[in-house]
Amino acid sequence: MSDKKIDFVVTWVDGNDPVWQADKAAHLGDGGDAHIKRFRDWDQLKYWFRSIEQNAPWVNKIHFVTYGHLPEWLDTSNPKLNVVNHKDFIPEEFLPVFNSTAIEVHLHRIKGLSEQFVYFNDDTYITKPCKETDFFVKGLPVDEAYLVPAIPHQQVLYCYHLYNDYSIYAPYFSTKTTAKNIFKYVNFKFGFYNLIQILARNRYVRPMHHAKAFLKSTFETIWKDHEQSMLRTSRARFRGRLENSPQAFRGYQIITGKFYPKNLTKKATVVDSRLVDEVKKAIESGKYKYICLSDNTPEDQFESAKTAINASFEKIYPNKSSFEK
Repeated sequence: MSDKKIDFVVTWVDGNDPVWQADKAAHLGDGGDAHIKRFRDWDQLKYWFRSIEQNAPWVNKIHFVTYGHLPEWLDTSNPKLNVVNHKDFIPEEFLPVFNSTAIEVHLHRIKGLSEQFVYFNDDTYITKPCKETDFFVKGLPVDEAYLVPAIPHQQVLYCYHLYNDYSIYAPYFSTKTTAKNIFKYVNFKFGFYNLIQILARNRYVRPMHHAKAFLKSTFETIWKDHEQSMLRTSRARFRGRLENSPQAFRGYQIITGKFYPKNLTKKATVVDSRLVDEVKKAIESGKYKYICLSDNTPEDQFESAKTAINASFEKIYPNKSSFEK
């Protein structure tokens, strides 16, 4: 059991909201990535809430972060739910914002957020029962320290962000810290992979695509030490090449040894939404504890893919949660 409360934070956007669409259109001239897949809704949010209630009933509070719109089915009176508008925690000078990274760097400002929290994108799901110790042990975020000598660069925004994130957490590396936490890095749970990579000159933290455990104090430290980088990210209304992502905060926790080592790779998978049959199999198999649905579906196939995939979610989560009216 964790000795402190654990909150969940999930961000969501309704790309069909006409007010949001008008606001977005008015700021397209600011530049950045405004591709439709960044904002379209797969109508899976109710399954996210059902999965949390079924698989993590111990959660203290769910902070539901939105532009201001709400699903019509959401029961906002649920005592475990805290609806958070962007304007409630992001400084006014950075609003409106249509960039997830610019939202994420401010998560620690959410009023009432616990020191220990788990961050979800709305495309990341828990699909098997979890315990508090799957996310925090002895007050530390559970994670795995896969350190690699280089990040493959694919000329996509995501890879640019990984390099930007490395510039944030790399300065915290020291041989003293590594020696102190050596068995968090060179750990039988990770195999011999890290024994080799720990000797590399560069230590990039390999990204993970599932729910991430954070300490609120991690965000406060990074803001204190790297304010200009955080401000640059905050000013980007749409995604661009210069921002930082949550990987910067996760990298800091790993490089400084502020994590509890567990092997998470075998429990998680990222599935490409274009491969509908594989997505359905991953959801229904019960094999994975964490699933991330990577949205790469062409627009002309979106509705059919959504219907097919949501049928699998409905199959494993057929009953309403207490978060639904």
